[in-house]
Amino acid sequence: MKGDGVIKFGDYCIIHPKATIIVEEGCSIEFGDYNIIEENVLIKAVPKYNSVLNNMSPVEIVIGNYNHIKVGARLENTNILDHNIIDFYVEAEDCSIESNTSITATVKLPKRANIKTGSVVINNKIMLNNASFKESEYKKNMIELSNLLFNMFSNNFKKRQLTSSG
Repeated sequence: MKGDGVIKFGDYCIIHPKATIIVEEGCSIEFGDYNIIEENVLIKAVPKYNSVLNNMSPVEIVIGNYNHIKVGARLENTNILDHNIIDFYVEAEDCSIESNTSITATVKLPKRANIKTGSVVINNKIMLNNASFKESEYKKNMIELSNLLFNMFSNNFKKRQLTSSG
């Protein structure tokens, strides 16, 4: 955790020790419950240029509940709602990802993209209506995986109390 911004975590979030979260001064990131952030993930909240005010304005990022962000993903100023899988090496800047989406490996989202609820993104093409998504089954699997990782990490790493400045 780096920067002078504010970071808040919900219950049962698993943040891999080699993940990087950067929250610059004035900015914030709030994680909901049961999020899994894997190694080498980079999540950034950095001020962005506001052309109306002609200055750099702080951002507030929300990452909802039950999200799985996999190895090497790079997310800058990107809001994510609930029940999403962000696969390996996905890149997103100033994007909005709604609920129940799946973004496959190595996708680079266009800047300021809005990925709608139920979308599946494969090879940079968006396909809507993820009809196979079952919220209750997904939540159950995320809780089981979170518990497994929590037990594994708590046995192998020292627990540390995070403050708002990391």
